[in-house]
Amino acid sequence: MTEPTSARSALNLRLVLAASGAVLCALLGVLAVRAGATFAGFALLVLAFAGAVDAVVVLRRRRARAAAHRRAGHRHDSLFE
Repeated sequence: MTEPTSARSALNLRLVLAASGAVLCALLGVLAVRAGATFAGFALLVLAFAGAVDAVVVLRRRRARAAAHRRAGHRHDSLFE
């Protein structure tokens, strides 16, 4: 295997991107539906839903990792988890 054993994921960055993408897609989706572009609007709303689900997954993963770090007695000083 070539993966490092202590690889870290940028969950904070993923959370910001998922949340901002969800908000932007929801806003554009509503505007598109109001403008009469129904298919594009619903496609954007589906993407907004996917971004919101991803944000929830990231929050759950961050919470689980924080609990594991506390149990192991580690300090948590990094933005990368």
